[in-house]
Amino acid sequence: MPKKGSEWKYVSVESESCGKGMPTLKCTFCNKVFVGGAVRTREHIIRTSTTIGKCAKVTKNVRDQLLLGAQDKEILKRKMHRDKNLDEATANSSHLTVTSLFKNKVAVDESFVKGMYIAGIPFNVANKDFRMLFPRY
Repeated sequence: MPKKGSEWKYVSVESESCGKGMPTLKCTFCNKVFVGGAVRTREHIIRTSTTIGKCAKVTKNVRDQLLLGAQDKEILKRKMHRDKNLDEATANSSHLTVTSLFKNKVAVDESFVKGMYIAGIPFNVANKDFRMLFPRY
């Protein structure tokens, strides 16, 4: 089992595999024994788990460190997913449209509104006359 994340410092492996291929782990803070991997370990230590319980004895520093790491991983995961979708949309087409870059009209609308918000453009700019510039939508 690959142990890449920092969460592995806070558990010991009791047994390598139990039925579903996941190891039995023991929390070094509260001695809770559970079956799982990196995700369940992280959830237990940062106190977001609803299935195996929350670690009551973890220090604030360790919890905050793993929480930041989990947020960084989620941001990276979203970016990789977005890049993959963009690559798929642009790889097989010589004629690109806005909607071909997104899955549906709702995604286009959400991205458009988000872009307006980030750029500081007032929403009343997108009135009926402005929408006539985009007749397909």
